[in-house]
Amino acid sequence: MTVRCSATSVREAVRPVNSDRLKLEWVESWDAWGSLRGEWDELLVRSRADSIFLTWDWIASWIKVLGSRRTPLVGIVRDASTGKLCGAAVLYRTEYRLLKVLRVRALRPAADWPTGSEYPDWIAEPGQEEAVLDALARGLVERARDWDFAWMPNMRGWDGAHERLLQAGRRAGMQVRDRSTHFGFLQLPKTIAEYEGLLSSDRRQQLRRKRRKLLGMPGVRFERCDSAQDLDRYLEALFELNDRRWQTRDMQGTFRRKPDEAAFYRDFAPRALAAGWLRFYGITENGVLKAVQYGYCYGGAFLQLQEGFDPEFFQGSGNVLRHCVIESCIEEGVHAYDFLGEMTDHKSRWLAEERLGYDVMVLHGITPLSWLLAKAGIWPTGRHLVARLDAHDPSPKNS
Repeated sequence: MTVRCSATSVREAVRPVNSDRLKLEWVESWDAWGSLRGEWDELLVRSRADSIFLTWDWIASWIKVLGSRRTPLVGIVRDASTGKLCGAAVLYRTEYRLLKVLRVRALRPAADWPTGSEYPDWIAEPGQEEAVLDALARGLVERARDWDFAWMPNMRGWDGAHERLLQAGRRAGMQVRDRSTHFGFLQLPKTIAEYEGLLSSDRRQQLRRKRRKLLGMPGVRFERCDSAQDLDRYLEALFELNDRRWQTRDMQGTFRRKPDEAAFYRDFAPRALAAGWLRFYGITENGVLKAVQYGYCYGGAFLQLQEGFDPEFFQGSGNVLRHCVIESCIEEGVHAYDFLGEMTDHKSRWLAEERLGYDVMVLHGITPLSWLLAKAGIWPTGRHLVARLDAHDPSPKNS
């Protein structure tokens, strides 16, 4: 399915909910959502929700790959007098199973899977955040017969995103539950020497020694993909090397397990390259990619998404590559290396610090299943409430 920017008017596919100052419209067609492109990104960059994972291009690539299998429920908030876009919640309908039997209708943030997306949020005009989020939350209560719960995993906890959503839900009379999750985040200094000085002596010496040895080998280079002509070669190397990396643990790689994710990368990477967001690095031997790291630079931070390496190549090539990427980011003036979800010892060894995030579940309690979930304290991705797994919706339990 192709998202068209002018094919269908939003007015043809919405149900308005009016108030004195703001008007809420429900967009229930991906084609109608596509017509919002210009004003969408203009609002996003002004808002505190600004993230690559909420850009029009990110969502449009996901729609192209999965849109025909997902039904949108997108809340659009406009100024009642001027028609100016003031806020949005981009959601889609999907199904879970309670006790493997009962069908439960869920809302999830668009483009959340299988893309690597983090930091979901509702977008709101600065200065109108409370009113906009209240309009969206009240509107969802009015549409309660269409859903049983909303699931927003991996929200930011350090900039108020999670708290804004919690308060809006509660003011609308809904039950909003949260549980903590953790992210790894590295604030970058001004020079690579300063960064290395923060490492332990053993760690610093080991990295320098391996880097000198690897990059001193004949035909070995550190490179960055900056041209559309090289992009397919880098992507195919990422898919293959990611799989080979996971095979060392007797597991399938991300893109082999989730072919839709490979399709998303093939569509979004050219968009990201054209926008200046893509950061795709590799170590090559005689022109053959042996280790790769894929991410985006957005808002002054490098977002590290995926990586892979040849386990039969130089031992530690992945660490050498990350060291080179960190140096490249510093030289570019990037202020942070964001490891994204889950905090691990491996990330700590690179001096990443823990940032607190939240998984958020919203329940209106109006439908019988929503009331039951609220009373029972059941969470998605647990033993009792799991995403529907079939050929058309292969959502993983921990997505």
